[in-house]
Amino acid sequence: MGYIEGTSRDQAMILVLDEMVASESMVRVIDRFVEVCDLGEIGFANIAPSQNGRPSYPPSVMTKLYL
Repeated sequence: MGYIEGTSRDQAMILVLDEMVASESMVRVIDRFVEVCDLGEIGFANIAPSQNGRPSYPPSVMTKLYL
């Protein structure tokens, strides 16, 4: 099992989430920062997906939400 997969932010739809966030928003900095970090290297534990039970959300997504 892997992680729960969300829909692509670039997917064509009536409202595109990426266009709803200002280009100068701090959210974009947080998004990029978490994407380039190696979460395991900076001390996050249990970043490998479990093989049992329901798939979890990726640690990078949860970190972005927390920040």
